[in-house]
Amino acid sequence: MANTPSDGAACARMAIAQQSIVRDTNSVEAWRSLVQRKVIAQTIARRVQGTSYECDKPEPAMNPSEGPLRPEDLFCFAVYSTAHAVMRRYRPLLDALGLTYPQYLVMLVLWAERQETVGGLADRLLLDSSTITPLLKRLESQGLIHRRRNPANERQLIVSLSEAGRALREKAAAIPAAILCASGTTIPQLSRLRDEMVQIRAAFSASLGPDVPPHPGADGGERG
Repeated sequence: MANTPSDGAACARMAIAQQSIVRDTNSVEAWRSLVQRKVIAQTIARRVQGTSYECDKPEPAMNPSEGPLRPEDLFCFAVYSTAHAVMRRYRPLLDALGLTYPQYLVMLVLWAERQETVGGLADRLLLDSSTITPLLKRLESQGLIHRRRNPANERQLIVSLSEAGRALREKAAAIPAAILCASGTTIPQLSRLRDEMVQIRAAFSASLGPDVPPHPGADGGERG
């Protein structure tokens, strides 16, 4: 099919827009990532249509000069409030098992691995020793785990499941499906979101520097 005059004009605008984008980005090395390449393509499309791309404008939440910030404008508040909503949904499910959320995380590791060192649990769950020790003592007092010295390294404590701890796995089997249903999303969506949150967490952790302890304590997770 032959190009119409309007098609020719659109192609001309596209060429001009591409040249403009190249000039704009030649001095910026950061345009290597996938996300940034998408921004370039979207910007070209917007300029061809005679409109500006929204990412060319400062985010209101990142530009206090445009007005006072509100909690709902902030990424951190979205994370904070979402975490509270998730924990509220988990609470009745875990209460039925007699577990707090940090205890549930420990049990998940042990259900998957059968046993783990105290240090290994702390590293995997991003908890410090002052938090993981009373947490494990509580699980042991409930008869769900055993702690013993590593015969090959007396300085290490090995944590393993008791018979009651292994039996509890069946009662907990329905929790992931209940949480997925409550989220209103799909497994692929949650997986992508989880990966993005892990990247953001890693960036924040890296920005803190070596003097900040890497393992925060659990947030109000233990009873008694």
